[in-house]
Amino acid sequence: MINILKEYTSKDLSKKLILSLHDQAVVESVIMPESALGPSALCISVQVGCAVGCTFCKTGQDGLKRNLSADEIIDQLTIAEEQKFIDFIVFMGMGDSAHNIDAVLTAVEEFVHRGKNKDKLLVSSIGTDKFFDKLESAVVKPRLAVSLHSAIDATRKSIIPMANLMSVQELIERSQQYAQLTNRKIMYQLTMLAGVNDTDEEISTVIDQLTPYKQHSIIQIIPWNFISDAMFTCTPQSKIKEIVDRFRNLDFDVRQRYSFGQDIGAACGQLSSQNQLAPQGGIEPPTP
Repeated sequence: MINILKEYTSKDLSKKLILSLHDQAVVESVIMPESALGPSALCISVQVGCAVGCTFCKTGQDGLKRNLSADEIIDQLTIAEEQKFIDFIVFMGMGDSAHNIDAVLTAVEEFVHRGKNKDKLLVSSIGTDKFFDKLESAVVKPRLAVSLHSAIDATRKSIIPMANLMSVQELIERSQQYAQLTNRKIMYQLTMLAGVNDTDEEISTVIDQLTPYKQHSIIQIIPWNFISDAMFTCTPQSKIKEIVDRFRNLDFDVRQRYSFGQDIGAACGQLSSQNQLAPQGGIEPPTP
C-alpha cells in the first residue's frame, strides 16, 4: 500500500497528495472538488516521472524513473476515497498512459469492478500505435483524451520530443477509429503557449484537421500553468477567449479547462517526483 507523505489544500479546495511508494519513490495525485466533471474528480499518476519530455511540463523535466504497478495506480483511488467519494477519474497526472498501458487498463477494469462508470474514466496520452491497439482490444474501454497541443507536426515535435512516433494525421485517424468503436467523442487537448501554438496558422490547422471529425471531437483549451525553468508564457486570456469563440462559431464542442490547485503546484503540468517538501510550480509572478 502506498502512503501519504504530505498533502496540501488549495484555496480552491483541491488537494495535492504526495505519495510514497514501497521503494521510496514519490508520485502525486490531485483530488479536485465539484466541477463540470462531477461531484469530485481524481487526477491519477501512472509513472514516476515521464519519458515524453514535454517542454512545458514539470513532470517531463523530471524524466522517467519507472512505471507504476497496477496496484500502485489503484491504491491512489483507495487513498483518495478515504477522504472523499470520487466520481470521475482522469489518468492525467504524472506519466503517459501509452507507456504503461497494461497497468492502466488493469486499473480501469478494477475501477469498473468497484462500481465506477466507465464513461467517467478518462485516459490521456500523446498516442502510439501500440497504445491504440491495446485500447481497441481492452475488455473495458475508457474515454480518451489526446495530448495534441499542435496540429502542425514540426511545432508538436518541438514541444513534445516523443511526438515523432506518430504524425498528427495518424494520431487523429487512430483516435477517430476509437471514437467509432466506442461511440464516444475524443478529447483533443491544446495547452496554450504564447507565440508557439496560439497563432492563426496553428489554430487554422487544428480546425482543418478536425473539421471532418467535428461531431466526434471535443476541443479542450488549457491555459499553460507556470513552472520554473520553462521558457514559455501563457497565451493571454483575451486571446484564449478569441480562440474558444472561433471554435464555437464553427460548431465545435470546445471547452476551457479550469486549472485546479495552481497555488500548490497541483495544476496540469506542475506535478513532480522531486523536492516534495514544498509545493512545486505555482502561479506565475505578476508582470510589473
